[in-house]
Amino acid sequence: MVRLFFVILFLGIFFTIGQIGLLVGFVIKIFNKEMADKFYMNYVKFIFRVINFLSGVKIKVYGKENIESSLNKDGAKLIVSNHRSFFDIIVGYTFFKYKTGIIAKVELKKIPILNVWMKKIYCLFLDRKDMKQSMKTIVSAIKNVENNISMWIFPEGTRNKNENSEELLDFKEGSFSIAKKTNCEILPIAFLNTDDVFEKQKFFLKPTTVRVYIGKTFLISDLSEEDKENVGLYTQNIIRNMIIDMKK
Repeated sequence: MVRLFFVILFLGIFFTIGQIGLLVGFVIKIFNKEMADKFYMNYVKFIFRVINFLSGVKIKVYGKENIESSLNKDGAKLIVSNHRSFFDIIVGYTFFKYKTGIIAKVELKKIPILNVWMKKIYCLFLDRKDMKQSMKTIVSAIKNVENNISMWIFPEGTRNKNENSEELLDFKEGSFSIAKKTNCEILPIAFLNTDDVFEKQKFFLKPTTVRVYIGKTFLISDLSEEDKENVGLYTQNIIRNMIIDMKK
């Protein structure tokens, strides 16, 4: 309960002074847009690192070198991961060195201040109940990648509550049209134990060692014809195998 109190207190402070950060970013952007983008991203990464610390999260990372050894080191990527917890984002975002937006559920767009910060780091909002709006979001994501902004998706569509973390929900093939249209690299990431921090608790935050496996990037154009047609299933199998490896 104490950890949760400090996290809530910290978030309260963030929402209070966050507008100052937005103002600073606005001033920087007048002179240098690229520097402003870095400011926004580093600010968010700092917030997430503090939340991880206050929550007692320790992170064990496998394959971190795969970010640097990708086929196109500095190019935009489609980041794909399983989704167990809110902490997937809070933990995972701290590793990225390039501009990365997240395709998030549309409900987050309704939260003041948070929605502004999400837009500043190129996040997009997806309403799966509205097909027309969903297509517009995918088109915006494609434009972001073409402008060298990586996009992070959770193709399961929602948080997976299966007790066995190896039992992934079906990966929605439509999400991968971003990579198909741009031929950008796909970077698979697997999370293990993130739901032990909060979702499995009752009004508590449990100190947890979270495991993250960053896989090797690949291009859809390099896959077999069968895998090109089922790239969601292909990526799902990669992530499932990474989860199995982490469990070992």
